[in-house]
Amino acid sequence: MRRAVTILELLLVIGILASILALAAPALLPLVQERRFDATQQMLQDWLWRVRSDSVAQGHALMIRVQETPEGVWVTARRADLSEVSGEEPGSGGADEFVRRFHLGEGLEISLSSELSGAAGEADGPVVGDGDFDMVLGMFLPSGGAVQTQAFYLRDQRGRRQGFQLSPLTGRLLRVDPMRDSELSEAAPTGRPGA
Repeated sequence: MRRAVTILELLLVIGILASILALAAPALLPLVQERRFDATQQMLQDWLWRVRSDSVAQGHALMIRVQETPEGVWVTARRADLSEVSGEEPGSGGADEFVRRFHLGEGLEISLSSELSGAAGEADGPVVGDGDFDMVLGMFLPSGGAVQTQAFYLRDQRGRRQGFQLSPLTGRLLRVDPMRDSELSEAAPTGRPGA
């Protein structure tokens, strides 16, 4: 004779599983936040590489900014006029044309680091969440290099941070060890051809 599972037994098993998951969830939250932080770093690195490639392919300088809007914090790339760097008279048209943007995500912030730039102290500049936030991270040149680069920190809610700066020579995103801020190293390759 066959014995079927009753609805009561099924509900009991579901209740036990729900209890186990409820107990395990707080222990897994830091792991999820850590993975989200690592993924955001990698996506930002890949996004900046694509923007640099666009700058080279299109033959236009692209300004990288961090801007806070009601929808969240965005890293944006807009076409820039090279007169902003050279001090010449501004050119005509298209200097503010939208190119790309990257949403930073909840619970993450970007702050300038004067410590990484050589001055004393850290995060002397504006910090996301202070209201009307607008910060320039650098400008990609059509040659593939970068100018006006700012060292910055990406932080999560748990206080974990990673420093970055665009390489003036190659335009690559350099990773700065938060414990040894004076050392710059290339961020880990992402499997791109030629990286």
